[in-house]
Amino acid sequence: MENTFNLKKFLAEGKLLKEDFQDFKESDEMGWMEVTMEEISEEQNLDLKYRSDFDIAFNEALNKLKDEHPELDFDLIEKYKENMF
Repeated sequence: MENTFNLKKFLAEGKLLKEDFQDFKESDEMGWMEVTMEEISEEQNLDLKYRSDFDIAFNEALNKLKDEHPELDFDLIEKYKENMF
């Protein structure tokens, strides 16, 4: 019985994460990250479909936005890094 409860909890948490990510996709943080990562990938000829290139663009975009837009929620951006890939 306990395993069934844990499975339900796990599934419910997964659903919440998907819903949270949907909200994140519409946020300023996501918008700025997408634009900045795209600019960086074009400048450095990176292909964001490849994990190593994605990580480079993500880290550089994060650093750039921390300088240019300190008002953004960077913890939120880092929380959804894996979902962005």
